[in-house]
Amino acid sequence: MIKLRETILQLDEMTYIDIESELIKNKADNFLYVIQCYRNGTDNDKDILNSLKISNNAYYVLKSRLFSKIKVHLTKTNKTLETSEAHAFNDLQFTSNVYLQIQNINHICYNKPREIALAYLEKLEKDLSAKYMHTELLEVYSALKKLYSKSNKFFLYSKLYNKNIAFLISLEQSETILSNFNFILCQYIFSRSDNFKDKLHFLYKDILNHYQLCQSTQIEAIKQLIEIELSLFVDLDLTNFSNEDLLAQIEHFDKLVNGLPESTTQHQWKSIVNFLYEVYYIDQNPQKAEFYIEKTNQLEEKLLLYSDIAPVAMHLLYISEMNYSLEDHFNSGFISDENSQFNAIISELSKSINHYRDNNAKKAISLLNQLLNNNSFKEFIHINFEVKLLLCMFYLSIKEFDLAESIIKSVYRKIKSENLPNYDNVLALLKLFNAKIEGREKEEQNDLLILFQAKNKCKHHVLKHAYSDLTNLITI
Repeated sequence: MIKLRETILQLDEMTYIDIESELIKNKADNFLYVIQCYRNGTDNDKDILNSLKISNNAYYVLKSRLFSKIKVHLTKTNKTLETSEAHAFNDLQFTSNVYLQIQNINHICYNKPREIALAYLEKLEKDLSAKYMHTELLEVYSALKKLYSKSNKFFLYSKLYNKNIAFLISLEQSETILSNFNFILCQYIFSRSDNFKDKLHFLYKDILNHYQLCQSTQIEAIKQLIEIELSLFVDLDLTNFSNEDLLAQIEHFDKLVNGLPESTTQHQWKSIVNFLYEVYYIDQNPQKAEFYIEKTNQLEEKLLLYSDIAPVAMHLLYISEMNYSLEDHFNSGFISDENSQFNAIISELSKSINHYRDNNAKKAISLLNQLLNNNSFKEFIHINFEVKLLLCMFYLSIKEFDLAESIIKSVYRKIKSENLPNYDNVLALLKLFNAKIEGREKEEQNDLLILFQAKNKCKHHVLKHAYSDLTNLITI
């Protein structure tokens, strides 16, 4: 039950005059009549009802809206923030106002009448809930618990306070799961190991459990992202999605993150939605992939800051695959996590391709040799093959056949000695490289390239970002 009359009577004179002036300015005659009657104590509810000539329901709605207007004025928040149109307003200004209001909580509680304090806190609670500002809500619920310490509502706000803490813990754990998932996903991309794949599947089950316990929009966004990344980078069968289901998942994730307020961490993830579309379309529809590559490029130097959310460094290889120039990207300079081995290796790999295409094969070779010298690829067989095969191609392009042959023998021995049945595609590529060294007919080399590309349509694919370079190699 709203305490409209008590609140109006407790308003200080300046606040009351401001509210009254605002109602006069907006020609809100019914609101003005009610607030004046309550303030002056001239009429009771029955008299007001008769004077306004409205129904009991309409009068209740009128009082409720007037109470909302008074709360808005008390918290100095634009009234539109009460509606779903809040996203149209400047979130930075809103957040700044909210933090000032939170700082004022103790002053309001100990220096204002209870009705004013409660109206202030209830409005603040509504605004914070709409903006998913759960940490700040704890301050409000703590204050409401104290104000209602001798009321039955104490248990309600105690429950809300505890529920909010539980949500924050669950959200924090879910974000940690996502971060760990992407760390292991990068290891999987470098190794294609079933051991890392099993760990990813375990983390997927973990996030499902968290979502079942706390079905919030933010945790749902995390769950959706993990499902999408499993399908895009690991194995389509792992989450039992068809291509259409996967596209629907990405579209749903897009709506989730864009629907969240800018004050939430998850809203910032809208920046990687274009990257997810890019990965989805890169093999299926190159024209659409180009569109989303351009969109992802808008992140420029900030791209690698999202590496805890998705393996965004792969974008650099997709640019190479579509024969885009990487010069502008590397000139702008990336802001990256210095501890991310994945980002560093992919960046160097991409730079080497860019130097090679700029007719600077020696610089490209130098970068790849540094990669091999500075990183231990003992657990990461797949990326080791990628780097060595690319290096071999560079050597072949400048007719350093002895160095190329040394790499060919090294890779071949590794596949045979460790019995790696999933790398028939690599063996096919080695045949092409041998044919180049032996100077066989270009038609035969071209047939071997076609054979390699046919075998390369698997999760252990290599050098997809260098198909055009392999084609050019045959013509040299």
